[in-house]
Amino acid sequence: MRSIWVSLPGMAHTLGRGVGSAWKPHGRAVFRIADNGGRPVALVPVRCPSGLHALADAGYDVHETADPNGRHGDILKISCRACSALPRADHSWSLTTGGQHADGGIEFDDRPYTELVEKVRNR
Repeated sequence: MRSIWVSLPGMAHTLGRGVGSAWKPHGRAVFRIADNGGRPVALVPVRCPSGLHALADAGYDVHETADPNGRHGDILKISCRACSALPRADHSWSLTTGGQHADGGIEFDDRPYTELVEKVRNR
């Protein structure tokens, strides 16, 4: 599995504002505590929102950012490199963090996101 996780404490990238103010995140990020030192690890969906690519195979970028509209707090954005190269509107997941930070990195796991993944793919 390839990982290009970069944790830059105190440095935030910004999300684009999208079209209008109706933008909202897909849902809330799920975290677990890592065995190695107790740092939070973010669990993220295995595939991109389009369902076309496994993120570990297609490549991905992860950024922790502030919500562009200021309503949802911090956002964990996971972008599929293959989809963003097309470009596709549904190339990334946006998950609220509830103030937690993925200091321990990320892991791919669809189990916490079963309903979210179904909802996004069936729209």
